[in-house]
Amino acid sequence: MKARTRAATILLTPFFLLFTAVMVVPIGYAVWLSLFTEKQSGLGFGGTETVFTGLDNYTAALGDRAFREGFGVLLGYCLLYIPLLLAGALGLALLLDSALARARRFFQLALFLPHAVPGIIAALIWSTSTRPSSARS
Repeated sequence: MKARTRAATILLTPFFLLFTAVMVVPIGYAVWLSLFTEKQSGLGFGGTETVFTGLDNYTAALGDRAFREGFGVLLGYCLLYIPLLLAGALGLALLLDSALARARRFFQLALFLPHAVPGIIAALIWSTSTRPSSARS
């Protein structure tokens, strides 16, 4: 069991190091920066001064009516669209996987084709544009 633990540690360490460097540190830095405000002199000639404001930035954002309305729209979108999308995708997947569906192969092709066509078009464009032509001088 000790060998499995050591192998898991060896395999997971690069992930956690990269995850910390790419996700945790930038989010922590953004939270740290959000606790400060930059103040300028009245005329703007004196440069900026960074002042610690604590949670005042958050209270100002939560007190803004437009922010709350936008957050409400986002919440409504998430509560309605995501479950409908998942239910529709699951329903289509189950329908296409069942043996009862008529024209099963046609619908599988119809769902896959939009993903394949852009790659085919890009390959045709690149092959045409990189082919030497006798019309060019």
